[in-house]
Amino acid sequence: GLFTGLLHYRWHGGMAISRDDCAQEQGMSTSFENMTIHQFYPRWLTSSENKRPFCVVDVRTPEEYRQGHVPGAMLKPLDRLGDLTKDLPKQSDLHLICRSGMRSQQAAEILAEQGFTRLVNVDGGTMEWIKAGYPVDLS
Repeated sequence: GLFTGLLHYRWHGGMAISRDDCAQEQGMSTSFENMTIHQFYPRWLTSSENKRPFCVVDVRTPEEYRQGHVPGAMLKPLDRLGDLTKDLPKQSDLHLICRSGMRSQQAAEILAEQGFTRLVNVDGGTMEWIKAGYPVDLS
């Protein structure tokens, strides 16, 4: 959820260090941003109203995608993502979404390894998007 990133602290020599600092200590870096559905929606809405390109990548299965997805989202199933990156822009933000936020986080890690730097994991995923009453495409 929203607070997990903020609340996971590890005590280190009497000082609280955030999880990101720990990850960097171990040589890993968090190479994507996490965003809630409610932070994501206004960005999505503004770009669709202004007809600006806005990249949403749905990493669920084709069956899940057909049951309802963010309008304009491209389907790139997680299990094939590594082979499907050719048409993804490296110069603009990629908003990654799945059902709840777990697979999209894995997708962000895969894409980061392939040199993508502008990655946004949509936390809460399509489940939260639908629950919030935001528009859904069925196709």
